[in-house]
Amino acid sequence: WLVGPLRTGTHLPSLVTALLGESQNPSGSHILFPSSLLLQAYSAITLAGACTWAVIVHYGIGLREPAAERPEGQEAKCPESGMEAGYGADGGKPPSALQRLSASLDGFACPRALLWFVVVGAVVDVLQGGVVVVAGDVGAEMTDPVGCGADRGLWVARTSFTANRIVLPLGGLASTLLPCSRRVFGALAVVQIVSAVAVLSACLGFFRGAWTTGEGQALYIACYALTGALGGYLLTMSYR
Repeated sequence: WLVGPLRTGTHLPSLVTALLGESQNPSGSHILFPSSLLLQAYSAITLAGACTWAVIVHYGIGLREPAAERPEGQEAKCPESGMEAGYGADGGKPPSALQRLSASLDGFACPRALLWFVVVGAVVDVLQGGVVVVAGDVGAEMTDPVGCGADRGLWVARTSFTANRIVLPLGGLASTLLPCSRRVFGALAVVQIVSAVAVLSACLGFFRGAWTTGEGQALYIACYALTGALGGYLLTMSYR
């Protein structure tokens, strides 16, 4: 049950910064207070996070002591390998390059039954953070009938981004409250991919006549937000 809240915590900073940006520029084209104040707020959040992490590392809060886990006098072993640190499988010769490569990749190993969840989790996270967030502003401005840089497109960009950042941590938290079956997991992955493709199609100028209508702009905001909500949910469910 702890996975959901932990994943939600990683998304909270982006939620806070998005809300601060929304308060500064809700229309997307008219700034209500200087950007210097906004950057100072961002700096304070970053400093608080850095100080918190420094305290955790310094005092070892919540971290296990490696020495306490290993009986006294026992030699360290290479992770997932059975080889003594610095020695090959025969206990004499140093490990070969192939053995070192194999040992370094042990952390990526997973049962075949879980491979589907690993792949889907990676895909939905890339679509959310590497495609939609990157191309979202361009796609939003393409929904403006006047053209890129006009007020309506800027409003769609601001609104869709803020909605995405609000529902992203909520999706991660929902995995704890509403876990799903494997079949539903696959169906939600398809919906998330379709939503991301819709945002990308607007960015590339496909069906621009439909996107520039009021309904098209609302659909764009919904697809942008849905990509974030399902991205947070499916990624956290992959961990679970």
